[in-house]
Amino acid sequence: MKTKSKDRDYMKNLKAAALQGDSRSQNELGVRYLAGAGVKKNGRRGVELLRSSALQGNVFAAGNLALFLSKHCCSDCQKKYSITQSDGQKN
Repeated sequence: MKTKSKDRDYMKNLKAAALQGDSRSQNELGVRYLAGAGVKKNGRRGVELLRSSALQGNVFAAGNLALFLSKHCCSDCQKKYSITQSDGQKN
């Protein structure tokens, strides 16, 4: 039973860190949402988290996002969630 408690605590902390903008946590939680690992499967939420992480410069999240979009999304969805070079730039 201690393992389930540790898993719950880990997921609670992971979600809190992701909400606070931690890019590594966003990447991991995004992948978990896409796979339904430890959370209810939610593709939209997973993509949003990966995109947010990638926009902060997390190359792993950018790769995960590109891979998911290329395998699971239509071209319109790919355009909506893809990252362009100008997305992270400030004017």
